[in-house]
Amino acid sequence: MRSSRQQQKSANANGRFPPSPIPSYKYHVNAVKSLLPEGASHRNLNPWFLGDMKTALNIDTLKGKHAGDTKSLHHNPGPGFLSAFSFRDEITSCPERLDLDRRALTEFPHLDGFDRLRLLNLQHNNISKMQPLKHLQNLVILDLYGNQIFDMCGLSSLKSLRVLLLGNNRIQRICDMDGLGKLDALDLRNNQISEIENLSALSCLRSLNLSGNRIRRVDNLQGLNSLIELDLRNNTISLVTDVENLPRLQRLFLSHNSISSLDDLGEC
Repeated sequence: MRSSRQQQKSANANGRFPPSPIPSYKYHVNAVKSLLPEGASHRNLNPWFLGDMKTALNIDTLKGKHAGDTKSLHHNPGPGFLSAFSFRDEITSCPERLDLDRRALTEFPHLDGFDRLRLLNLQHNNISKMQPLKHLQNLVILDLYGNQIFDMCGLSSLKSLRVLLLGNNRIQRICDMDGLGKLDALDLRNNQISEIENLSALSCLRSLNLSGNRIRRVDNLQGLNSLIELDLRNNTISLVTDVENLPRLQRLFLSHNSISSLDDLGEC
């Protein structure tokens, strides 16, 4: 592993590396393979996420009926507010998947009664604040990519969460991670984060993306004993420490920073 790590550091220094993964739960299937329905592991996994679960609900099926008009979906008249119960008549059982991407939502939808929900997609809305999510105890994937979120508070109650996608928001501080001990992938790219902190409880985390932030130094990585990939491209980093204490790290991306030397990485 050490030889491949050395090659990776060299590749990073020269700016040659694979492109960042597409910011969607559909491309984090490896993180949740063990959670697929029995007998599904031998199939192409993407279609499973794209809608062939019998109990899944895809909001796209409702768009034709409402012809783009979301008024009939509003439980309250406030703009951008959506209650899941507003369209519950469209389904016959509590869904395990809910897609509400690109719905111009400004508030987190009320999902009381959806305790079986495992995948919640809220990509590309205008949500600015999290809501208490303690009733979503079976949620495995939460995709909030491309919103206006500035505060992460409200996440720690999601004890089953494996994939959390919060890229392209307005988050300034990493917090409320203590209850996410099962988290496997965390995407915080393109936010306003200036410090790596509050990650020590994420002992199962394997992929961490902090590219496109305002981070100046790499530290506070203790506890990330399962981390395999760390993406820190496009920050303002000048100092790298703690990386040698990541026993399973295989891929480290550091290009487009202010680092003058990689000597401090040693033989990690």
